[in-house]
Amino acid sequence: MSSIIYSSHGIAENLLVVLFLTLAGSQVTLASGFRLHGSVVDAATGQALTAANVVVEGSRKGAATDLDGHFVIEELGRGELRLLITHLGYASQALALSVPSQQQDGLRVELVPDAFSLNPVVVTGTRTPRFVQDVPVRTEVLTARDFEMRSAANLYEALETAPGLRVEEQCQACNFSMVRMNGLGADHTQVLMDGMPVYSGLAAVYGLEQFSSTEVDRIEIVRGAGSALYGSSAIAGAINIISERPSADAISIGLEAGDQGTRQLDASAALVRGNASLRLFAQINNEDALDETRDGVGRSEVEGKDGVSDRVQSNLRNVGANVFLSGVAHSCDELSLRLHYMNEFRYGGVMLNDQYLNPYSSGTEHIDTERTSATLGYLLPVGSKGELDLNLALVKHNRTATNDTYLNDYIVTHNGAEPAVESMRPYLATERMWVGGAHYYQTLGEHRLMAGVQVSRDEVEESGRYVIVDEADAQYGLDYTSRGEKQALDLGVMLQDEWAFAPAWELVAGLRADFHDSEDRFAATEAELHQVFESVEYDERSVNPRLALKWVPLSELTLRASFGTGFKVPFGFSEDLHLCSGSPRVWKGGDLEPERSRSFSFSADYARLGYALSLNMYATRLLGAIGIHDAGENASARGYHYEYVNVDDATVLGLDLGAEVPLYHTLKLRPSLSFFHGEYDNVREDWLNTPYEDDSRYLSRFPGLSGALRLDWIQGPWTGMLESRYTGAMYIDYAADGDLDNPGSKIHETEEMLLFSAQLGYSFPQGYRVYIGGTNLSNVLQEEKHTDDAAFVYGPLLGRSLYAGVRVSF
Repeated sequence: MSSIIYSSHGIAENLLVVLFLTLAGSQVTLASGFRLHGSVVDAATGQALTAANVVVEGSRKGAATDLDGHFVIEELGRGELRLLITHLGYASQALALSVPSQQQDGLRVELVPDAFSLNPVVVTGTRTPRFVQDVPVRTEVLTARDFEMRSAANLYEALETAPGLRVEEQCQACNFSMVRMNGLGADHTQVLMDGMPVYSGLAAVYGLEQFSSTEVDRIEIVRGAGSALYGSSAIAGAINIISERPSADAISIGLEAGDQGTRQLDASAALVRGNASLRLFAQINNEDALDETRDGVGRSEVEGKDGVSDRVQSNLRNVGANVFLSGVAHSCDELSLRLHYMNEFRYGGVMLNDQYLNPYSSGTEHIDTERTSATLGYLLPVGSKGELDLNLALVKHNRTATNDTYLNDYIVTHNGAEPAVESMRPYLATERMWVGGAHYYQTLGEHRLMAGVQVSRDEVEESGRYVIVDEADAQYGLDYTSRGEKQALDLGVMLQDEWAFAPAWELVAGLRADFHDSEDRFAATEAELHQVFESVEYDERSVNPRLALKWVPLSELTLRASFGTGFKVPFGFSEDLHLCSGSPRVWKGGDLEPERSRSFSFSADYARLGYALSLNMYATRLLGAIGIHDAGENASARGYHYEYVNVDDATVLGLDLGAEVPLYHTLKLRPSLSFFHGEYDNVREDWLNTPYEDDSRYLSRFPGLSGALRLDWIQGPWTGMLESRYTGAMYIDYAADGDLDNPGSKIHETEEMLLFSAQLGYSFPQGYRVYIGGTNLSNVLQEEKHTDDAAFVYGPLLGRSLYAGVRVSF
């Protein structure tokens, strides 16, 4: 941890210098360029295609076709360019042009129907639009069609089958969910909203299930260290959630219900008029609390009720609007505004006599969440081959949470007496975040250059009630209110060059410098503890490079290799030990250093005549991995119960195999298989001199072998999907009575699991679609369960689920 403290004056100077360098040497005159207009039609019938997307590769210039299939793109620079044309249900097409040329006048693009075509335009790998098959940084995509075929209502369900990812729940009483990428935890994955890192802090704890799929056009996944573009937390990679942009008038209403007490209603409306487009969306998700398992070993013991929820009761509301305006201050500029409001209540725990509905009773947990966000973007052409992209995002997140930690600690330390009702207050947290970014893009010959700056400010205020439970403490039994204030300022400066230095070769070189300044301040309202807590300051600098090389030796074969570094500063909210109120009591000082990583990957993709094969290998070296321990003498003296420490270095290795096989023109098979190995350099201190010492070296909660087999069927109005998912054995800690020091604690090697899901749908000509489906059709349950460790969740706690739905679109 550096002792250097940055002043706001120094950060401001750096920002001004970067902004100057971003624009220096570029032609900033808003000069007129050339205009391209044309049409997109069905190659077989000649029918005009509405809402086809036409984008200039490597830039944000583009247009959507109107009701007559026409499009117009303004301000094109002189020289060679490629158009990327996409439309749902048609094979994507790339078209090379020379500007100016006769092709500018009435260009006609013919697309060939292909129900299974998947070659979308992506932006996450390089921040510039490229076909996913052509992008030099390997990118995986989940589209709105994938969400529909799986009936994925939220981000958790959408990511379940993505290669190299594992989504999981870790708490029976609150269903806290997280995503693991390449074997590393959720805090090593940067989740972005339209390229902005606003999905963090409080949102990262329950957000996988709180984020609606209704507003999502696609999800782009880039694995490996991505800090050269996206900053801290991108050690494992980045997940970019791209919101849907309307291209034609549309209204869609969907209703779905399941036999396990699930109910979903969503609606969206799009309006396009000239240079303006608007999209409104809303979603309501309700789930009843369910109890289907109990403590035991083996299916016969686990299957049954124990009066404790396996799935919490939740009521979720999402509403939002996306607005796009072009020609605001320049003929080819674009202004975008995205607004989103989310509110959720979830209740879990002891269900006997509806006890879980009482927030201040033993064995229950309540979490109320409210999140409001707004993102403003402005894209301005600069000259004929440059663009300036400006973004600003504002987020406010409120959480009110209760559990029985304070109640039980008070009873234990006061000889069975219960606290006064007025002293039992919830954990309260408010997070305010703003993120601003400016990125300039310039095409110079075979180079696509990008220079950018990103500034973020994150503030978290939290408070909770606690009891001193250490019998050696002179103030044993004292109950008090702890208050925490956390704030961080991050400045990131980035440069990137996409260089097509030969016909079959492309090199991407990127560099990002980050300046992080944060402080955690804690205090107690009680005078006896007011001076105990000591604040923690972090002042860190980090420079992270990234290199990616793409070679296309054959038109059907693409080879990619990449190297990058990453870093992560331990700042912000965390759901450690499954205590809603855990974060204020975690010491992050001492000799704690940021986590750092080095990551390498190699991939090969082959596609011919509808067949596709893919191979992806990756290796990550994680340095200074951070873990949570009981507070040592130094941290205890400062009033803390737990502390972060750099536990060890770790190595992660993986191999992913995938394929697409057209069995018939209406059937496509998609198999995938993943191998994983991750371990620390040394055994974990918690398990020294125990039978589990050797097993403790392996990274937990990620299987060594996993895979999926998916069959898609599209024939006229019928659609079908059948999917199986295999999860191999993995290691998971069991802390008896919540304490690894207890004799019953162990490292458990889980059983293999094979899950099936399916869906069948029919679309009527009038715009109606009806469907039925099921998840976990094989009725799998995890075969060992211990409720004294809320985190001992590694497989399904609910059995087979069936659902049916209807959607009306016009």
